[in-house]
Amino acid sequence: MKVEVAMKEIRDATLYPVVIHGTYMKHLNSIIKNGLQKMGRLHIHMAQGLPKDLKEEQSGMRSTCNVVIYIDIEKAMKKGIKFYESENGVILSEGPIDASCFKEIRRYPSLTIVSIN
Repeated sequence: MKVEVAMKEIRDATLYPVVIHGTYMKHLNSIIKNGLQKMGRLHIHMAQGLPKDLKEEQSGMRSTCNVVIYIDIEKAMKKGIKFYESENGVILSEGPIDASCFKEIRRYPSLTIVSIN
């Protein structure tokens, strides 16, 4: 079954000041080394900020994730990476998005900064 998702290409990164990808600490070393990958999906899924209730699930981010990566989409777009916004506000990209495009990484839901040195 093929699912069609209506989405528009993002051309102005300044309209998306906060874009995050939720993931798990166990995957972080691989993500830092290899960048964010779509991993068998059509796109990398990202959210436009954290949910208002930190225990709540929101489109683009699983409620069970324990790490959030803040993405510098302006920097990524300058590297030729395309981003799209779906009808429900999820930010999508085919990636890969390398670690040089990460603004910061935080534990979730505590939001303490994760050092990647």
